[in-house]
Amino acid sequence: MGIAKNRLDDFKKSIDNAKKILVFFDDDCDGLAAFLQVYKYKGEAVGVAIRAVPELKAEYIRKIKEHDPDLIVVLDMPMITEEFLDQNKVPLIWVDHHEPKNPKGVTYLNPHVEDEEDNRPTSYWIHQALNSSVWLATVGCIADWFWPEFVDEFRKEFSNLLPENINTAPDALFNSKVGTIVQVLLFNLKGSVSDMNKSIKTFTKVQSPIEMLEQTSEPGRFVYKRYLPFREEYERILNSIPISEELFIAHIYENAGNAYSAEISNELMYRYPDKTFLIGRKNQGDVRCSLRATEKDVWTPLQKALKGVEGYGGGHKNACGLSVKEGDFDKLVEVLKKELT
Repeated sequence: MGIAKNRLDDFKKSIDNAKKILVFFDDDCDGLAAFLQVYKYKGEAVGVAIRAVPELKAEYIRKIKEHDPDLIVVLDMPMITEEFLDQNKVPLIWVDHHEPKNPKGVTYLNPHVEDEEDNRPTSYWIHQALNSSVWLATVGCIADWFWPEFVDEFRKEFSNLLPENINTAPDALFNSKVGTIVQVLLFNLKGSVSDMNKSIKTFTKVQSPIEMLEQTSEPGRFVYKRYLPFREEYERILNSIPISEELFIAHIYENAGNAYSAEISNELMYRYPDKTFLIGRKNQGDVRCSLRATEKDVWTPLQKALKGVEGYGGGHKNACGLSVKEGDFDKLVEVLKKELT
């Protein structure tokens, strides 16, 4: 069932009636694609990417004071702190597809509430509500490993980007030009905050993915040029990770200044579907990780492993993000390895 049509219709009415929309979104392709769909539909909106942590904290209240919106939309964020909700006085709609929460004083849309097995991406639900950009919705869904029913509509317009012989999201990610588009969006969210914000603003001017792939417009050239050095850094780190015969592989890669744990663990999971990967990066005394497995439930073992350490984590059945203190990393790995092999 997912999110009921009448609730999606109400979401659309709220967007229609708002004069100044402030959007907070997760700094991944699904979150960015969801925001850009809102922007394309409305013609204007301010977008703020939430980096590094999976929650919207009270420190972002300053953005509300800065922009004075009459509607706040939160997209693809697993958590919002009580401090933020207590301090906010503006109507807020939260659209997500992670573990369901029970927030007070906001409109909360999450397919998990009605069906715990339904984790269709946020960009999917924004498309269902607004129908503003099929290419952004398709790219956002595939980035989150979901194959949407409107992919044929995307193919009609961009047949050269997604060959007919590709029929799964993972294959599209790693064996088609859609995967390149995903990386252009993702990697433009890296680097300095000011550069990231320039990219977000530039993406609002991109009308077609062809503009990026073939650099046929100034906005397309800008975001493609910014993507290239991050792509090189990503490839270097990915190729440096040793792959053993073990079924559970934990690895902390060198601190490159940019986080690639989610992207690396996804690609390794695709290359080695029989293995479980925990890929992490040290950051100010913590190890921030992505945990992935093709078939196994990693969420439940993760909750067990976190009980004995200082850290937090969650996400989906086969894909989780987490952060743990450096001194607790080996203990976490020990429990996860025991539970997952």
